[in-house]
Amino acid sequence: MQRTLLLLAISLALASTSANANATEQTLETVTTAAKRPQLIDTALASVSVLTRSDIERIQAHDTITLLRHLAGVDLSRTGGPGSQTSVFLRGTNSNHVLVLINGVRVASANSGAYAFEGLPVEMIERIELVRGPLAALYGSDAIGGVIQIFTRSPDKPSVSVGIARYDSFDVSASEGYRFERGGIGIAVSRRGSQGFSSQNVNGFSFDPDRDASYAERALVSADTQANAQLKVSANILRSLTDVEFDEGRSRLVQRQFGVNAVYQNSET
Repeated sequence: MQRTLLLLAISLALASTSANANATEQTLETVTTAAKRPQLIDTALASVSVLTRSDIERIQAHDTITLLRHLAGVDLSRTGGPGSQTSVFLRGTNSNHVLVLINGVRVASANSGAYAFEGLPVEMIERIELVRGPLAALYGSDAIGGVIQIFTRSPDKPSVSVGIARYDSFDVSASEGYRFERGGIGIAVSRRGSQGFSSQNVNGFSFDPDRDASYAERALVSADTQANAQLKVSANILRSLTDVEFDEGRSRLVQRQFGVNAVYQNSET
């Protein structure tokens, strides 16, 4: 009996140690969006959620819209199937009250104030930081509902992925990267398409029996270098082309994003 109690006590102690280790790992998670500087997620005054690359791979989302559905406080409105126009609402605010950043660069439309998430490839996302609540003091009036910042990947090794599904759907992506002594360069490309099906049945208004297809092509180039012991410079170029057919027409969306970041770390104490 005493031996059984001893083993039980040891098991509980090991479980407590493991739980404390996991809690420590979560506490050490840092975010940069909430205060425009690195800080521990537990010290951020705003409500913050983070999706890392391991989370994205675990969720297995086929597009960015599906990925965002896993974040609390986010509501989505989509007008159709893959590639169709989508609006994102944060904590009940308008879609143009959510500031979207990609690697620190604003990417919202100058006309509508919203961002076309349907053109952002999920396979090229490294990390997502979501900050809920008004951040107009830091980012301006377009951050009334909050901020969604997306960090793109920097491929460092070869990778190929191929998938097929019903309705003649396919998904192909590949990436390659090289690391040097003081930096590296990477490139990733992907193509996704589907012949789809008719968006209406025979009883629908102005029925059109054609299949409504959708296609998307994406390319990402990233590079970084450690200029000296304190300065690191990185650059990225992202291009996305989305072509969606619908009854009586089609839509074509082209997105281009370019960003340069410089991080200076003062080594003085």
